[in-house]
Amino acid sequence: MAKGTPRGGFKLGLIGCGVRGVAHLLALQGARGVQVAAVADLYDGHLQRAREITASSFTAPDQLLATREYRQVLARQDLDAIILAVPDFWQQRIFTAAMAAGQAVYCEAPFGYTAAAGEAMLAAAQKSKAVVQVGSGVTSSKACQRARDLVASGRLGTIYMVDAVRNVGTSLGSWRMPYPPDASPATIDWDTFQSAAAHPQSFALPRFFRWRCYSDYGAGVASDALIDSVTALQWILKCPVPTRVSASGGNYRWHDGRETPDIFHARLAFPHFEVQLRCAMTTSQGGHKLSFYGSTATMVLEDTRGNGFDTVQVLPETEAEPYVTAVAAWPAAPRQWFYMEHGLDASGNPSRQPPATEAGEVWSVDEAGPSAHGQNAYSDTLVGRHLASFLAALRGRGTVAETAQLGQESARLAHLADDAYRQAQSPGGHAQAGSAAH
Repeated sequence: MAKGTPRGGFKLGLIGCGVRGVAHLLALQGARGVQVAAVADLYDGHLQRAREITASSFTAPDQLLATREYRQVLARQDLDAIILAVPDFWQQRIFTAAMAAGQAVYCEAPFGYTAAAGEAMLAAAQKSKAVVQVGSGVTSSKACQRARDLVASGRLGTIYMVDAVRNVGTSLGSWRMPYPPDASPATIDWDTFQSAAAHPQSFALPRFFRWRCYSDYGAGVASDALIDSVTALQWILKCPVPTRVSASGGNYRWHDGRETPDIFHARLAFPHFEVQLRCAMTTSQGGHKLSFYGSTATMVLEDTRGNGFDTVQVLPETEAEPYVTAVAAWPAAPRQWFYMEHGLDASGNPSRQPPATEAGEVWSVDEAGPSAHGQNAYSDTLVGRHLASFLAALRGRGTVAETAQLGQESARLAHLADDAYRQAQSPGGHAQAGSAAH
């Protein structure tokens, strides 16, 4: 417990007060004994919004450190942990500095802007031994936990393919964030924002508020829109490095200067199964599914409420084959012999009822149930439950829900897919990229 923290409570710092950072502030409103004492962001409007939330729930305005300089937050000796919710390209610099300062960190996914950045962040975490939790949230999903147990039990048999589909039904979900009316060089520290970029640019609102659309700032479609699916995949199956990766797609709807595609397809080939990742930011029919195709059953995870995967469905592979059609051209005698050999009646239908284990099953998991924070509309979300796991680990009551190792391994798979897409789009590029090169 940091110096000055109330007994049994926590003092937290937040670096990055954009959409995701504010979601954390709102989720923490119901947390008993939690004080958000310091926030940092490069846009004054985000800092003001953080002041409004913390003043009503956590900290008197004159006691809150609200700054553009993240180093001031890391330098606070009275903080128990940092929540890091910054654009991807800023992650490594701040995370490694936090590890060097011995700060515990809750880090938003993806864990690392690139695969190399993720490896460096993991090494820093292992050296520091500080408490680190990655924030995709799927490991706190009851549906994902149920799915993991089903796979471990052998219920699906041998898994041959996994299909992840994310359809984004809104322009906001397609990364077209609006611009605040006061946003300008006077209210945004543009020079600092650009100081971590590979290719610094002149001031442009889209690059600040829609940073995911640009390769200098965001890791890519697989690393953002599909990172929950990829993390669930890695957590459930423990995938090795793929043998081949290919990707395709393009910009078909949003001609707004973005460098990321609005339609994305990737294929990751492993020695004994294949993974497909698909994302479309071109349809009003939103949807998010992760399907595991096995030799004895298919399992489908689905997000039906926009709050993470909340439904698990198991669809057994039937043993009955369409033999009636297949042997319809045979004469009667060999046809009846064939039916008898396969345990069918004289009409070619199964002569027994399928066992109960072959029946389909659906689990609808209440992902909006009470969390460890208490009762309120935000803390009872998956974000709140994931944060609760982090706070419990800080108290020494269990381990973090999503380790830095899992975060790094999941991000690596997503980066392979994003890198394959960028390579295919480059002049003279090819649609396929060997995993050894990525």
